[in-house]
Amino acid sequence: GKEATQSERALMLFTEAEQLAEGISDRRGVAAAIRGAGFCQLSLSNLDAALELLERALPIAERTNYAECEILILREIGRVYGRQSRHDLAMETLQKCIELAELIGNTQVQASALNGIGLVFNNRGRFHEALEYYTKSLTLFEHTGTIQRTSGWIHNRAYVLYNIHASLKRLGRYSEALSILEESNQLCHALQDNRREGVCQLSIGDIYTEIGDYPNALSSLLASAKILERAGDKLNLACAYTS
Repeated sequence: GKEATQSERALMLFTEAEQLAEGISDRRGVAAAIRGAGFCQLSLSNLDAALELLERALPIAERTNYAECEILILREIGRVYGRQSRHDLAMETLQKCIELAELIGNTQVQASALNGIGLVFNNRGRFHEALEYYTKSLTLFEHTGTIQRTSGWIHNRAYVLYNIHASLKRLGRYSEALSILEESNQLCHALQDNRREGVCQLSIGDIYTEIGDYPNALSSLLASAKILERAGDKLNLACAYTS
């Protein structure tokens, strides 16, 4: 898809950037380029390749006191561990990220790492604790958006809200989950993010199905299918048609 093509192109550029930085002995530039390549591999779901790159970048960032890059590397390593279901390592790494991000005053990365810990708790079935960390994350993202509500801020808010809905749903708090999900859906629509908007509509349809509201479920699922078809998301499109 389009996102994969962009990630593959970015991966090539980061590889070239690493070689250029190496050629002029710019160690910070090397760390940033390797971290960027690792992030691209993570976006492509190449978890082992991502981890190898990120673990190579981390000591370079540490030796050059490049804390701004180090917190990003720690966040990405935590994400990899989380997706590999290595929960203890994910928690440990993300906590380090939070502490360093707080130390240098990077609220946005701190909020992102808190959301990552929420995901770990959610995957462990500890939904109340997941909600606690999601709420902390959302509060910090709100703080970063007090001056200027950029598209990045909207994206982050939409993402955390979607995660909150998932934990609320697992706790059987369907009314709250729907309300949160509707807000996430509106934000995705404002961003013209068709794939995420389609996934939100799909999740709304799933909740209506669970509570037995089949007319609203059908309406949401049909809307989801239309949006996902436009986005070219075949996997979720199949889910919309089979829900």
